[in-house]
Amino acid sequence: MSSIYEQVLGGANETIQTIRAAQASADDQKQFLTFVTFDSGDKEPVRTVIDTMPIEQVKDSYWWYIKYRNEIRKEISDAQTSLTEN
Repeated sequence: MSSIYEQVLGGANETIQTIRAAQASADDQKQFLTFVTFDSGDKEPVRTVIDTMPIEQVKDSYWWYIKYRNEIRKEISDAQTSLTEN
């Protein structure tokens, strides 16, 4: 996996860990995760991958990377192409 993918997954895992820490520090507040992908190609431009899932049920990003890796790769590739063209 190239460094850009590692950065994306690392950032997602860091966000998940931050939300978990918030849950642990405030038991009276329920923390949830919604994960949305954006695509400027021919698919749906916005797609919800995880919708309001309790944070204790969320696995680290490796799980959703395996499930959605082709979409993640395409979206990162499209973004890189767009940046180089502009």
